[in-house]
Amino acid sequence: MNNKKILKGIFFCGLTVCTISLFAQSNRLKFEQVLPDANFNHSFSGFLFDSQGYLWISSGNGLYKYSGYDAKRYQFDPFDPNSISHNIIYTFWIDKKDTIWLGTPEGLCKFDRKTEKFTRYNTSLIPGMPDLANVSAINEDAQGNLWIGNFEGRLWRYNREKGEFLSLTSKLNFQKDKSLSSVFHDIIYFITKDNTGNLWVGNNNGLHLVDLNEKDIGENGINFRHYLNSPSDSNSISANEVLCMRQDHTGTYWIGTVAGLSNLDIKSGKFTRYSSDTRSPLRISNNAVRNIIEDVNGNLWIATENGLNRFNKERTEISSWFENPGVPSGLKASWLTALGLDAGGNLFVSGPGGLQSLVLNQKAFGLLRNDPADLNSISNNQVTAIAEDIRKNIWIGTFGGGLDKWEKETGKFTHYQKNPKNQLGLRSNEIGAILTDSGTNIWVCNNEYLSKLNSETGAFEHFNSNARNLENQDAKNLYSICRDSNGLIWLGTGNGIKSFDPVTKKFNHFFYEAGNPFGISDYTAVFIHADSRDNIWVGTQSIAFNRFDKKTGRFIHYKNNPLDSTSISSNLVNCIYEDSKGNLWIGTFGGGLCQYNYKTDNFTTHSRNKDIPWNTVFSIQEDKIGNIWLGTDEGVSCYFVSQKKFLN
Repeated sequence: MNNKKILKGIFFCGLTVCTISLFAQSNRLKFEQVLPDANFNHSFSGFLFDSQGYLWISSGNGLYKYSGYDAKRYQFDPFDPNSISHNIIYTFWIDKKDTIWLGTPEGLCKFDRKTEKFTRYNTSLIPGMPDLANVSAINEDAQGNLWIGNFEGRLWRYNREKGEFLSLTSKLNFQKDKSLSSVFHDIIYFITKDNTGNLWVGNNNGLHLVDLNEKDIGENGINFRHYLNSPSDSNSISANEVLCMRQDHTGTYWIGTVAGLSNLDIKSGKFTRYSSDTRSPLRISNNAVRNIIEDVNGNLWIATENGLNRFNKERTEISSWFENPGVPSGLKASWLTALGLDAGGNLFVSGPGGLQSLVLNQKAFGLLRNDPADLNSISNNQVTAIAEDIRKNIWIGTFGGGLDKWEKETGKFTHYQKNPKNQLGLRSNEIGAILTDSGTNIWVCNNEYLSKLNSETGAFEHFNSNARNLENQDAKNLYSICRDSNGLIWLGTGNGIKSFDPVTKKFNHFFYEAGNPFGISDYTAVFIHADSRDNIWVGTQSIAFNRFDKKTGRFIHYKNNPLDSTSISSNLVNCIYEDSKGNLWIGTFGGGLCQYNYKTDNFTTHSRNKDIPWNTVFSIQEDKIGNIWLGTDEGVSCYFVSQKKFLN
């Protein structure tokens, strides 16, 4: 098997499929196990997604970082002071700088993403700091201060710049004399921030608003407002033991308690209650509400101690799901602890059955796969090239299965394969690249042949590019294809590049010549691109990135210089793309994403950092609003050019 050709196919097709509209055929909810490994088959206390797209999971057995493919666990080491302070993690928080803060039985702990070391907050680090044992809740205000609560009901504000802790426990107005047997009675379950910047604290004695925006500020610039249950007032909160809270897109506050769900009208201070009472037209599956989250469609998801509930966007209907061991795609547990959403809006659910995901928007990705029993399926699963013609048909090149045409409207496949008895058919079932034109022609790289398919007649015309009669198959192969503004077709091959004139039907060859400073830098041209400025750009897998000047017939080489941050980040180039604004993007192997600056003749690099988990870019595509999508070694990434931000 030609591994180079398959690898090259991955380079080309890593992202191209994102331009194909595939729609899921079923609206039925389907839960999937996120961490099927038996080592992770236990309940998690919480999970958060960072800016790089990693899923961080807290548990009773350490901290996990999950990439979507594999998980790494961080555990306590009694002989390593830079390890996590305890394997039991009650809560954790990712701040605005992507720093991870953890609450454990040993107090507060900070994780440094760069060094992968933990810092334990105690009196040896900050003399005179309070005992933060059993931290149960963490959040951050607009000024960057951390707010910390624990199982004993104590609340602090930590000014990180000054290293000062301010105790605010007395402001909660609930600490009373209690016996040692009830030391955990006043646990702070959560600290959350609303869209006005105010904080809310939930504990065993009600819901508490920490008003940081009040003009008539109290002591230390902080005012507290308390919401308590009153047995005689049906418009009070459902119960004083408050477990969770969420503000929805309308600004309504939803509060989970041990006695049901409540929503708060902040202006009137009145609550509306929802319970499991069968007499209620809108009832939840269980009164102990553990977590609440709103999805991108405005639905409210409610995790309880017996079932998952969905409150529709209009808040007129509640649906419920329970543990169903007989259904592989059902919930693994009814007693649920945590909910979360990833960057794609998918729901994550945690309980004793482990972590499960639920795809809420099933329009994003689909899969075309070969089915040996179905002739109307893709011919081979090893896809090497994809292109769309003017009629919106998708042309798919494969390694071993020939060329396929997929009509999206009808779902029909037409297969074009090698047939020794048909001289007008393909010369090989190994397709390297595809180019469509403004008419009915489809140009196909077919080993050493450039083949033109008339899509109306189904007949091929073949042009042999092997002028030197090379015997080595890799040297003969055509790997990439593009067209310049003059109508010439350019080909990246196993020995330099070629141009082909469709009118004269003649090739012009630019072979690799060792020692020629103005020739192409290497044999294999894995990617070729003609930009709008009449340059021909060539990506190779070693030595340099190339720009071919058609006027002089010379190549200019761009090489990585470790001492120059404006040089190209890697000599190994997988793909090249010009966006609608004329920006040239280069995807490299190991060096991330580069943007070529035409004015200064140098590069700007985006590679692995706190916002980017990847270093290799296989493919690049622009969407209709100018965002740049990347197929990388860590999944799909979107670069919002105007904001200079990545979503992974």
